[in-house]
Amino acid sequence: MKIIGISLIAIILVNLLAAGLGVAWLGGSGRISKGRLHAAAKLFKLTIEDEKIQTQEQAKIDAQEALVAKDKAKMLEVAQGTVTVQDRLDQGQVKRDMVLAKAQRLQREMRDMSRNLAFAKAQLVKEKKEFNNTQLAFAKSKKDMEEQRLDADFERVVQTYANLKPKLAKQAFMDLIKQNKMDQVVQYLAAMQLRKSVAILNQFKADEEVPVAAGLLELLRMRGVTSPNQMSDDQMPLASK
Repeated sequence: MKIIGISLIAIILVNLLAAGLGVAWLGGSGRISKGRLHAAAKLFKLTIEDEKIQTQEQAKIDAQEALVAKDKAKMLEVAQGTVTVQDRLDQGQVKRDMVLAKAQRLQREMRDMSRNLAFAKAQLVKEKKEFNNTQLAFAKSKKDMEEQRLDADFERVVQTYANLKPKLAKQAFMDLIKQNKMDQVVQYLAAMQLRKSVAILNQFKADEEVPVAAGLLELLRMRGVTSPNQMSDDQMPLASK
């Protein structure tokens, strides 16, 4: 509206300027009288007053429109203020949802960690059990190998004593007995062929050796290796006769 008012004022001023120039030309050329000039001046004076009135009215209109615009702005501000409150409420809900989602994510992560920890513990127990089984199997295998080695060594020792002459074998056994290895001597005699063990026992002829031979024979009988009924008279050790 201000632009329209300014445009009208500009048009009026242009018209006034044109009219003034026209009056001056008419006056200078003698085509207009003094009375006419005063009449024209009065006409222009009325026109200026009308312009002032119109300007004042336009100012009132502009002021009214400004008030209306101000009222509209206030109404819009109030309306926007209501939306802002709602937006704030929505933002608060969004924040609460984000906090809830974060808490739920943390709970899921805790459950996953708990499951992973339980699985790791179970796996550790399983691996420990497998390790213990492996250790036991290794220990058993080592023991079996040791026993086999001892058995092989025992058999070689037995074979060595069996291959000796009975008198030499008796002397070796007496040395072992003096070392408190009576049981070991009994094991060797029990592992030999009966005739070879009897031949060795028959070498225990000295007075101090006869009781030793009798003790060895008794230990062999207790092991079930031989009995007097299983031996003929020529196989019977002298200590038992």
